[in-house]
Amino acid sequence: MKGASWESPEISPPSKILNIRKKRFEEAEDMLLNWLDDLDLHEIKKATVIHGKSGGVLREMTKKTLEKDKRVTDIKNHDEKGNASLGAMSFIMNSK
Repeated sequence: MKGASWESPEISPPSKILNIRKKRFEEAEDMLLNWLDDLDLHEIKKATVIHGKSGGVLREMTKKTLEKDKRVTDIKNHDEKGNASLGAMSFIMNSK
């Protein structure tokens, strides 16, 4: 089209909460890594991952992934007492 301009679509920022409960390990890990990149790209500083508690596999993966990521600081565990399925971790992303 002659004379028409094209503008790139606006990309919405990611949610500050990621729920990976009931996901397979590999799927949850991919979701978490991609989400961390999106948070950094959009300069979102505080976020929470809901990992659940069943077996603790996703909790351990979440903890290790957040601890390894140099952009992440101040990790806080928020396991709900009396609710076996709602474990969570909050953290702060470093500035660029």
